[in-house]
Amino acid sequence: MPIIKKDDVTPERPVIIVLYGQPGSGKTSLATTADKPLILDCDRGYDRAVQRVDTLCANTWQEVLDSIPAFKDYKTIVGDTAKSMLDDFLSEYVCQKNYKLRTNTLKRYGQMGDEFKAFVGTLRSNGSDLIFICHDKETSEGDVTKHSPDCTGQSKDLLLRIADQVGYISMINGKRHISFEPTDNYIGKNVAQIPLTEIPDAISPEFSTFMADIIKKVKQSIQSKSEAQRKANELITKLRGELAKVEDDESAAKLLADCKELPQIMKQPFKSCQMATTPLPNRTSLNFPVIGMLRRCPSTANTPICTKTGRTTQAGRMSFQTSRCNMTRAGSRMLTRWKPALRAIKQRKTLSRKPSVNASLRRMPRSGSKV
Repeated sequence: MPIIKKDDVTPERPVIIVLYGQPGSGKTSLATTADKPLILDCDRGYDRAVQRVDTLCANTWQEVLDSIPAFKDYKTIVGDTAKSMLDDFLSEYVCQKNYKLRTNTLKRYGQMGDEFKAFVGTLRSNGSDLIFICHDKETSEGDVTKHSPDCTGQSKDLLLRIADQVGYISMINGKRHISFEPTDNYIGKNVAQIPLTEIPDAISPEFSTFMADIIKKVKQSIQSKSEAQRKANELITKLRGELAKVEDDESAAKLLADCKELPQIMKQPFKSCQMATTPLPNRTSLNFPVIGMLRRCPSTANTPICTKTGRTTQAGRMSFQTSRCNMTRAGSRMLTRWKPALRAIKQRKTLSRKPSVNASLRRMPRSGSKV
């Protein structure tokens, strides 16, 4: 496999979508609106969908594997449901291949994961998009009720890991909605940043291509991120060359204006230039430890500073920036350590000392002495 460079645009690839919700929420009916779908009916519920599409009613996982050559005629493969496919068909299949896995749960799930990833890789090589349907499973974590796709153990982790989008179908004000955004109560995955979307009625024209439009948005989002990354890398290479040539305020201001087009995470190398163009704090407002370090610091001894404005000159501004930040933080730490000592000295001066016992006896008149 060739190495994909950071400037290369990622080609369009098949996507994996997981749909889950309560029974009767229309998961299978929604999956039939994808482009040229084929349903792998492992839950015996294909006849409850709103519209009929081509369906494979398999009884074992071996029957599913034998039918893979016929999958090339379809653009979308729908697994209904993932729990039956993984925990029933695939689990029995790996146990038949190796009977010892019946008593070794950890190895059985590992073998199931390998077989399932091989199955997904084969379908992806055919260019087919994948939709896995799951029921909703509620778990209580204290006072919070968590909703997640219903799969046993490591099967759910595997399914969520390879999925590009994970959507929850629910009823809101009598209307069906699908949400891909993860929350505290719902498992989700939203690569394409699709907002909460109302599902059209089954009799509307928009319903017939609803999932096909969702899959198209996901593919366009993944590819557009790759294109944006390529453009950002080209721009940051250009700006790095301009950063080394900054010598005055005008060139620095122009560089900072160009940096606004970069993503936030890529602006870090140019922050030193932005901080260097800001005015220095007033020398008189600095505490005496910071002033002492400014005088003693060898890196700032020869830095030309304007006494009226408190700014460095153009030649010394860039070299002074790093030491200025370090000295300010060091001076703050020194003052923090000195405050308790100064407070204690102040309290010691204000509190009156109690006279000792010997001093009290010396002040008392002695017996027989004249008063």
